[in-house]
Amino acid sequence: MMAAERDEATRQALLGLFPNDRQARDLVDGILTGYEGQELRTLTDLDQEGYASKRRFMRRTIDKHYPQGRQP
Repeated sequence: MMAAERDEATRQALLGLFPNDRQARDLVDGILTGYEGQELRTLTDLDQEGYASKRRFMRRTIDKHYPQGRQP
């Protein structure tokens, strides 16, 4: 039960980094669910280039808020 609460807290913290970015929020949910590659592109309606760009943006944002991989 504690793990589920921790997982949900992590999910909410990550979603909070992208309050106005529906695609980034969908990617967070998809990644946490275990989706990869084509599944995520389909989920977010991104082509390969757009997907790569969005992932870089997300990685930079997360790294800025959680340096050295610190947990949200």
